[in-house]
Amino acid sequence: MLPAGTAVVFVTDATLDAGRREGDVVSVHLRDALTLDGTVLAPAGTKAYLVVGGTSTPDGKRVPAISLDRFSI
Repeated sequence: MLPAGTAVVFVTDATLDAGRREGDVVSVHLRDALTLDGTVLAPAGTKAYLVVGGTSTPDGKRVPAISLDRFSI
């Protein structure tokens, strides 16, 4: 288990802009190797995917959201 606060940085492989719709999937990859105690858990370049979604505020307003999906090591 990674310690709390560990930075895991992903880089998008495609444009992520306001024109994206809910359900769109955007490919990303790890910028740096993910390591724990000197052991590489996932090398730099490991693929993952972002899913564009949204949430609703209490007044019903739709707010964009992006979630990390399909990242496994």
